[in-house]
Amino acid sequence: LDRTTGQTWEMIVDENPWLKQEKLVAKPDQLIKRRGKAGLIAINKTYDEAKAWVMERMCKEQQVEPVTGQLTHFLIEPMVAHKQEEEFYVCLHSLRYYDEVLF
Repeated sequence: LDRTTGQTWEMIVDENPWLKQEKLVAKPDQLIKRRGKAGLIAINKTYDEAKAWVMERMCKEQQVEPVTGQLTHFLIEPMVAHKQEEEFYVCLHSLRYYDEVLF
């Protein structure tokens, strides 16, 4: 959602109809480290459930380990069933003179 452009949930669904056709995962695009352990990932949700989950957390303070921040950016993506050992994380860390790829 972006108030500066007038974006609404309805506009997002119109542009991305798959949101109402698939099971979804919702998570903040911030405080990334250990989101799962902090209960910050909603898995296998319908569009309405994912939307409600995001709205319950939008603009709220959240602590993950020693970091506290206000959640303002979220990702909603298709649910892809997989085994835990098949899951990998990649982080692109941009520095002044080079980029690091962490996984």
